[in-house]
Amino acid sequence: MPIKAVFSLNQADYNLVRLLAFPDDVKVVSANSFITDIHEKSKERRLIFEKAMAFCQENKIFSLFFRKERPFWFLLKETTDKNFLCVDEDKILKLINPQVRKKLSQKMIWTPALGSWDFLERCLVIKETSWNFEFDGKRLVKEIAEIASSSSRSSSHIELINKIKTGMKERDLERWIVLIEKNGFFTIIDGNHQAIAAYLQRKKKRKNLKFLIGKLPPKKNCPWI
Repeated sequence: MPIKAVFSLNQADYNLVRLLAFPDDVKVVSANSFITDIHEKSKERRLIFEKAMAFCQENKIFSLFFRKERPFWFLLKETTDKNFLCVDEDKILKLINPQVRKKLSQKMIWTPALGSWDFLERCLVIKETSWNFEFDGKRLVKEIAEIASSSSRSSSHIELINKIKTGMKERDLERWIVLIEKNGFFTIIDGNHQAIAAYLQRKKKRKNLKFLIGKLPPKKNCPWI
């Protein structure tokens, strides 16, 4: 039976499946191999690397973050679907605010991911003066959603969030939310209002959410996160 996909398992407090790109996919496969002859360590390491490279060229490698409950199984089937993997990365990235896009490193690696609502609630909104001013420095989607749902608060961001929430339909959840990952933190750089509005509607929706995640190159910083 042919291999459909390989998943690297990670226990977490959220459910997320993320496609790995080079060199992360090769690292995962290599880490699960072992050297049998210590006297031939150098030779075996080279052989393992070559085999891992060949394997990753023919198979999709994913990183699965999961909670100890059954719902993450639904992520697996949807993630390996061909329609999900055929991502028009350039088309999605062109939707990002030009001011944000020009600050991003050209060497960033973008990979698609599928996540549940518990992953979205731990994401941060973009670091921007207007967001900090209106929400007292709070940047978690969950925190801002709680403020936005309060009738005692009003701001331009909240007005837009509520407008999107009112007009949101099932197909709106098909839109990709673009994130940057750094040191285990995920920051939304496109789709802040959409993500918060979707989170406010979460009890009515059962779909998993689509994310395009960018990994910053080593020693690179982005002023927006």
